[in-house]
Amino acid sequence: MDLNFTVATKRDIYRRQLEKELAELVDPKTNRLKSEISEYVACPLCGEDDEHTELFVVKGYPHVRCKKCGLVFVNPQVKEEKLHELYENSKANDLWLDVLMSSTESKARYELYERYFEELEKNTAHRTLMDVGCSIGDLLVVAKRRSWRAQGFDLSKKAVDFARNTRGLNVHLGKLEDFGFKANSLPVITLTGVLEHLNRPREILYRIRNLLSADGVILVQVPNLQSLHNMVLHEKSTSFDGRNHLIFFNPTTLRKMLSSAGYEVKYIRTYQAVTHLVCRYLQYYDPYQGGADFSFLPAKVRSWLEDGTKHNQLIQWLEEMDMGRCIMAIAAKQKNREAKT
Repeated sequence: MDLNFTVATKRDIYRRQLEKELAELVDPKTNRLKSEISEYVACPLCGEDDEHTELFVVKGYPHVRCKKCGLVFVNPQVKEEKLHELYENSKANDLWLDVLMSSTESKARYELYERYFEELEKNTAHRTLMDVGCSIGDLLVVAKRRSWRAQGFDLSKKAVDFARNTRGLNVHLGKLEDFGFKANSLPVITLTGVLEHLNRPREILYRIRNLLSADGVILVQVPNLQSLHNMVLHEKSTSFDGRNHLIFFNPTTLRKMLSSAGYEVKYIRTYQAVTHLVCRYLQYYDPYQGGADFSFLPAKVRSWLEDGTKHNQLIQWLEEMDMGRCIMAIAAKQKNREAKT
């Protein structure tokens, strides 16, 4: 993800607008989220109320870790009703759709989703899916290529219009509860880039579990708290913004969340390891203002990274060691077990 990628996908424009919107929610006297639009929350995974360690504050948004279960989340958070209002009126969120619509971004996502489907098809014989929060439909495009019957829904009219009118996909505008799905009726449900945006992710996992057929599976993707670049960059990573990303999973906490909602994890792995951000940071550069550059790293390290074969081996190793950019999990209903509440 070099500078040309950032510009080609318009990420730079999106980030500038997002920073402006984030600042509008912060009290200039305290440099923290305004009290009238914020609320303290218990740990979304284990329910612990008080035992949280503050890790860092990003533009007024404290990020904490639960001492009991290890989940990292924003606390206090923007109130749920206010968050919905912000999403509906956010120019930054519209600009993020422009990022997704760029051909450069779509190509990268297509390659990732092809890898997902390779694993999904090993874990289910079904070829029909519902994509929750489908955005502009990148996953649905790949599903269609692989001869799946696929549909999705999203809250963004702009995203739905693009998916329908430009891509010809079967996509609907609305929320999960708007469509009247019957219990035990959906064989495969996908949620990519959804759970990290929710104040209470277990609630939607529980509702989706009730919609899954007896032999159904879900596929979930979330950002990885323990990615190489997050663990090195900490609060400098753009993963941590406070408003849009509320919860940060690693493979262990994601597995726990799925289990507590009544699922059995069949497959979990990290994908898309990123090295250039860390390499720039280690050379005292802004990690996001430039492309891959190894010029001022130790000579032996530079030589190793510039060898394409060795670099690819490093990427593969990082993914296998759970340090990829994102986590993908496939899970089925746990038999004869209700989800924890």
